[in-house]
Amino acid sequence: MNKENVQQNEASVTEWLPELTEEQVEGARGEIEWAKRFISLYRPGDFHTIPNGVTLQAINFDTVRCVRVFDDPRAWWWLSMLKVSFEGAGITLELDPYTIVTRRAENAEGKRETATENLPEEDETSTKLGAVGNQVGENFGMEVA
Repeated sequence: MNKENVQQNEASVTEWLPELTEEQVEGARGEIEWAKRFISLYRPGDFHTIPNGVTLQAINFDTVRCVRVFDDPRAWWWLSMLKVSFEGAGITLELDPYTIVTRRAENAEGKRETATENLPEEDETSTKLGAVGNQVGENFGMEVA
């Protein structure tokens, strides 16, 4: 397979972000101070997980990286909102190629860890090419040099 074919088949997190309404964009812009506080409180390498399924990593004074997003409508919406907030604060939110798309984890009883409203059914699989499925006994991650 040549490089051109590989690039065409790679998934893009940025392309999957839902478009926000004007009202939602204004709400996200209202969180610019939160974004500035985030970058001032977290040291490079620190992680922050938002309960709705987005995990962020502070990279430096003007860059935050999304390292994981759940393949869940609420998580995608949150990521879109975060992108607007960080950009409004002059902070880069890195998505591709760093973000891993995963399914929401389950606890020992087989129930999802967070509220289940508006979540896909248990047997529903991701519609996003490249999303990591619910593999039993396997962990997926990224080695960072």
